Amino acid sequence: MTVPSIVGARRAFAAAAPTAAPATDVVLRAEHLDVVYDGERPLHAVRDVSLELRRGEILGIAGEPGCGKSTLAHAIGRMLRPPARLTRGRVTFHGRDAVETDLTALRGEELRAFRRNRLSMVFQSAMNALNPVTTVGRQFDDIFRAHRPRMAAGERRERARELLAAVGVDPELARGHPHELSGGTRQRVVIAMALALDPEVVIMDEPTSALDVVAQREILDEIVGLRDRFGVSVVLVTHDLTPLLELSDRLAVMYAGRVVEHAPTARIARGAAHPYTRGLLRSLPDPRDEPPG
Repeated sequence: MTVPSIVGARRAFAAAAPTAAPATDVVLRAEHLDVVYDGERPLHAVRDVSLELRRGEILGIAGEPGCGKSTLAHAIGRMLRPPARLTRGRVTFHGRDAVETDLTALRGEELRAFRRNRLSMVFQSAMNALNPVTTVGRQFDDIFRAHRPRMAAGERRERARELLAAVGVDPELARGHPHELSGGTRQRVVIAMALALDPEVVIMDEPTSALDVVAQREILDEIVGLRDRFGVSVVLVTHDLTPLLELSDRLAVMYAGRVVEHAPTARIARGAAHPYTRGLLRSLPDPRDEPPG
């Protein structure tokens, strides 16, 4: 089995190759990030990682479990919690207003105001993050009350319905509780909440974990559609290289806390430079192979 045979079988893969973008098109830049988990034997989980996210693109971050993908995503989004600690590096955000913000310098209320308004995050197993005793609509309402206090009650309800419809969820389900929804629908609701305040960047950490393959495919297609509709830039973190070959514009491959390869997805698929990336590509099944029998 060869890498070209895999790539040729992927739907719409040819569209994955991005055009070169000028430096001014960068919306998020991480430079030389190091993250350490403190303890009796400190663990250096992220080592000297530098990445750029361009406006309107999907940046895939792939690698085996334990390589540091989720830690990197949390570091970029300023979501690290003890014992994790950012020991070196800088993350800068370049907004639509042409203002550069140093995320690593934000503290307290400044950081809270930045989150969701400019950059939001969909966490791993996010479909379990919904409040089980509160309706979906009320949880949207809480977001708007906290971050858009001037919105009228009618506007909050209408905005929630619009967001649910945008991710393919019946707006009437806003009246329901999370336990009444399927796993895929709950995941869509969480993604809608991440978009509630019109952020410019959304970081998604394993957004299809614990879903069946059909729901995974639907969610991934939805992410591309939302990128196109809302103009957001997406960081998509997953251990599964297969969807990233099809969906991402550029790909960063992590191994042992480092980004060992970072390039346009089409270029990596045609000829990966790092042995680890080549190994990942060779491990992918060819959909044209006959099942064992």
